[in-house]
Amino acid sequence: MRRILILCLIAWIGCMPIHAQSSPIQVLCTTLPVYVFTQNIANQIADCEVSMMLSPKLGCPHNYSLTPRDMQRIARANVLVINGLGLEEFLGTNLSKVNAKLVIVDSSKGILEKEMGLSKHADEEGDDKRDEHAYEGHDQEDCDHAHEGCNHEGHDHAHQGPYNPHIFTSPRLAIAMVENIRDGLSQYAPQHKEKYYENARMYIAKLQALHAQIEKLAQKIKGKKIVTHHNIFDYLAKDLGLEVVCTIQQISGQEPIASNMLAIIQKIKEAKVIAIFTEPQYRPKIAQRIAQETSVPLFMLDPCITGPDHAPLDYYETVIQQNLVILQETLNHGNP
Repeated sequence: MRRILILCLIAWIGCMPIHAQSSPIQVLCTTLPVYVFTQNIANQIADCEVSMMLSPKLGCPHNYSLTPRDMQRIARANVLVINGLGLEEFLGTNLSKVNAKLVIVDSSKGILEKEMGLSKHADEEGDDKRDEHAYEGHDQEDCDHAHEGCNHEGHDHAHQGPYNPHIFTSPRLAIAMVENIRDGLSQYAPQHKEKYYENARMYIAKLQALHAQIEKLAQKIKGKKIVTHHNIFDYLAKDLGLEVVCTIQQISGQEPIASNMLAIIQKIKEAKVIAIFTEPQYRPKIAQRIAQETSVPLFMLDPCITGPDHAPLDYYETVIQQNLVILQETLNHGNP
């Protein structure tokens, strides 16, 4: 009798769906924005576990190096969701040696083409093509003469890659990221495709509502000139019609030298910048000094690259909404 029961149990297990037998799908995300997006897409799917590889306190991982713990997490993962466009240079090119079966989902897939090379380095395109990537209303020549401390709209990035990877600051581009993550997860686990698509549809609706607010605000603040700490807000500025005259940091983690500081201050005065925006992950001392020297008010915007250890599903929308309130209050002077 016992043998018969064992045989019946084996037969029953053999009839179970494959995904019910296997362990949960381990989805590892590199940075906070892709983690929040992926969490929303995989919401309420019991056998899909989403985790974050880097600490949400880290910020942009431009100078990050992989640790043994990171390698262990990569080795255990089924899917690795990345931002792409060079933000994860620290991953290197040998992940297959760590995990031969790892599936990498690049959330930036196709976005660069949609942006028509907006963020490509000017020196790789030629000086005659730089104006093609300038924001509306920007005079490129204003940023060319004797201002080596001034960089603009992705032409001189604060990271080592040729493209600006900070696409997540724009809800419009975040929608494309969500679609890429949705498609990647659906291809890996087609048994959950319907749920992935349903979750993505609901989340995209929220991002579309955010973008609608941005379009409305852009009508009031378009053409205003600002300065940011580094180039993380370039895509959001494009959506808002803002002109980023200069960035304070040319190289991630390195404050400007004295000569560059003077060039930045001079450029701000000449361009009649109306606001300087810093970020919570940077020390405000340099930005405060520039604000004091130029008499331009200083404010803080959050790019949603840092956050709590267990960010809620609505964390991205909350942060972007708060940014829009700040932009409305600081840049909408004199408009109804």
